[in-house]
Amino acid sequence: MQAFALNSTYIPELLNSDFREGKSTNFSISSKEKSLDIRKNNLLVLLKPDNKDLKFSYNGRITNVGEITRIPPTTDEVKRHNKTQTPLTIKYKHNFTLIAGNLLQENNLLSELKYSLTAVDNYNKPEVHFYSQYRKLIKNDYDTIVNGWVYATRTAFGNLVNAIPRKNKLEFMLQAMDKFDTIDFRSISLLEGLDFLYDYINTRILSRGKLLVETNKMIHNKLNDILPVDEIGFFDPSNGESNNLNIQALIFEELFKMEKQVDLRLALDDAIEKNPDIQKHFIKIFEKQTWPIDLKQ
Repeated sequence: MQAFALNSTYIPELLNSDFREGKSTNFSISSKEKSLDIRKNNLLVLLKPDNKDLKFSYNGRITNVGEITRIPPTTDEVKRHNKTQTPLTIKYKHNFTLIAGNLLQENNLLSELKYSLTAVDNYNKPEVHFYSQYRKLIKNDYDTIVNGWVYATRTAFGNLVNAIPRKNKLEFMLQAMDKFDTIDFRSISLLEGLDFLYDYINTRILSRGKLLVETNKMIHNKLNDILPVDEIGFFDPSNGESNNLNIQALIFEELFKMEKQVDLRLALDDAIEKNPDIQKHFIKIFEKQTWPIDLKQ
């Protein structure tokens, strides 16, 4: 069964509608295409803006495909056509009726599901995949959204690796290529990759962070009466960039506090143990995809 995601940001009738289970709503999609793939009984998920995120609010179903009407050109379009002789863009209004299904409440934010959806590969801005009135969804992605399923291993790996600076991601990738003797990580399990990522972060980032914190403490204790210690930093002559030591140290202090509060490995093991069938389901879906690393950022 075909499924679609409808983004209410671009469909006024949906943005302003008060949805509830079983309620029917008429809406329209404008398009240059005279025929759309949306058919009666197709499955739906409804998206709406949620601060800087997108929220999957309801699932639903198309109950009626109405008439298609031609949208007359605007006055400005006609004036431009008369002045430049450029062809008028023909648009059509496609009318539909949907019936709302269940309110989606568990893991219903795009930011929570971005590593669990095959439709997403821009992990820094996953919302770009839904910057349109509608988009097709494969059945697996529809099921993931409606059930609020999270691929715990891929989510943990993606959130960790894409949180570190780009130069560290590149270094991690080079070390992983050497470790696993491959340039294509499709054959390397995410659990193996995650273990290697934990080790990399501990040895290459957190260990340096501890040094920064201790150095910052020493400077404050020994040089506080001599220098403006909060302004001391590092300067890289190769690129002209500078980093404030005190700010960097405070960031790592906060990170170490979080690390003491939550053991990510234990949390992940617990999530996998509670939902083994879901994790096996995701492994099969993503078996041909490589690790979710965004090297553009």
